[in-house]
Amino acid sequence: MPGSTTDRPKVLYIAGWGRSGTTLLDNLVGSHHGVFTAGEVTCLWKLSFVDGRLCGCGVPLLNCDLWRAILDRAFGGPPDPYHMLELQRTAISVWRTPTMVSGARRGEIDAGVVEYADVLSRLYRAIAAETGASVIVDASKRPPDAVATGLAEGVDPYLLHMIRDPRACAFSWQRTMAQPDTSSPSLMHRHGRLMNIGHWVSWNLASEMVSRVYPEGHYTQLRYEDFMTDPRATMDRVMEFVGEPVVDSPFVDRTTALLPANHTVAGNPKRFRTGEVRIRLDDEWRHRQSAVDRRTATALALPLLPRYGYSAGVDERPLVTS
Repeated sequence: MPGSTTDRPKVLYIAGWGRSGTTLLDNLVGSHHGVFTAGEVTCLWKLSFVDGRLCGCGVPLLNCDLWRAILDRAFGGPPDPYHMLELQRTAISVWRTPTMVSGARRGEIDAGVVEYADVLSRLYRAIAAETGASVIVDASKRPPDAVATGLAEGVDPYLLHMIRDPRACAFSWQRTMAQPDTSSPSLMHRHGRLMNIGHWVSWNLASEMVSRVYPEGHYTQLRYEDFMTDPRATMDRVMEFVGEPVVDSPFVDRTTALLPANHTVAGNPKRFRTGEVRIRLDDEWRHRQSAVDRRTATALALPLLPRYGYSAGVDERPLVTS
């Protein structure tokens, strides 16, 4: 209940490249008893504080009663967003992930990383205190933020590495998708084929690397395709991974769940969906992706395809799941 305290909350950090089903995973895990999904905490400083984007409940985040209480408890009010953005640019950049990991392993952590990890620690513990949740989900995806979460004091961190076929990711990033929580009509950012696959490779390798700063047994991988084939069983395994019982599961059957309203920070527009949701594998890319895009994605990601259980060849027939 609001106002209760949790001494050492568990934090499930979801890492991986975008368009891999992380928003849906986030919302489903957050629909379980004792779990609070914060959405993409990394976006709090820019999108929520500076740009005025909406909380998952539908109001500007800084006008959300719950988030105002969380921020007051953690910091005495919202911290300086521009200072936090500067920390992200200088100390928590994606390209510094290997340096951050090696420094953490040697016990030589950059002052900026320490400061950012302290901010996350205070935020996570305030969320637990205000919501009574024993598990907090941070779906930020970015590997360097995952390092900071792994270093945060006073929390028990878990790392879930979400992976999707790179050709599916490339196709999804080319889709035109409306962005519903901006002050004027806009579209979500899209990536070109080369940048997308480059990020797919680097972010997945970096996510594996980050696992070294997490306690033993606190890292797992999840493929989007396996998740979508049996979402209810997948959610049961995720809850088992963080050591929590499944209480009041949101699922009404194997592939259908009831999603309540949430208080997520940023993410895919599907975070605003509530009510009954039927979960199905999105494999449109198999028969609609251009040959050039498919060959490019396959060639660039080829060294990692078998690592994550994908074949270089593609069956263009849609997969059939019950």
